[in-house]
Amino acid sequence: MVENQINDSVFLRRVMPPVWRKRLEAWERDGELRFVNGGGLPVMKALVEYHSDDDNARLAFGLPADVWCLVHFVVYDHDGSVDTVPGEQSHLLGDACRLAGMGERSHRLRRKDQEHYIPIDALKDIVNARVTNPADRECLLAGIDRHYRLGIDRHFSLLPALGDSLFFKNEFTGPFASSWSDTWFERDDAWTEMTQLAEQIASTI
Repeated sequence: MVENQINDSVFLRRVMPPVWRKRLEAWERDGELRFVNGGGLPVMKALVEYHSDDDNARLAFGLPADVWCLVHFVVYDHDGSVDTVPGEQSHLLGDACRLAGMGERSHRLRRKDQEHYIPIDALKDIVNARVTNPADRECLLAGIDRHYRLGIDRHFSLLPALGDSLFFKNEFTGPFASSWSDTWFERDDAWTEMTQLAEQIASTI
């Protein structure tokens, strides 16, 4: 279960190491794995709490709560400003998963959100392709360099933007993602977390 069935499934396939990406796609084709739309962290929390009650699960799912929990795996954003303090809704969802016995069947992303998994090379490619004003382009590229120099703290710091816009929102479903190199994700160390997540999902199938 993810917040957005379309965007989040694309994100997870793309950010996985190639060997796990192929397995994920194979599980989907074989019907062993299906992405379910959660509709946002508060709604996901409500769904976990509702279906972890046996009467509710039998009514809405047709099977006991234990079965609902066994066949679902929850992946959700961190949404915090520092590694050790997730956003409030993320924290509450994590608590709900643990109370439902889904601690091993849930994963909070280890970066603020999906946009923070876009490698620096991809961020620059997006800017060079989308921003036509030279001054704006140089400003954004300089901001990306400053962001990258933050080290691992960059995973929870706001990404550069033009004005109030969320400039890099939903880029995993955008036109540039298919050209991003796997090497960029490996160099950005996304694969360490994603390998662990894939292994965790595999152990529950």
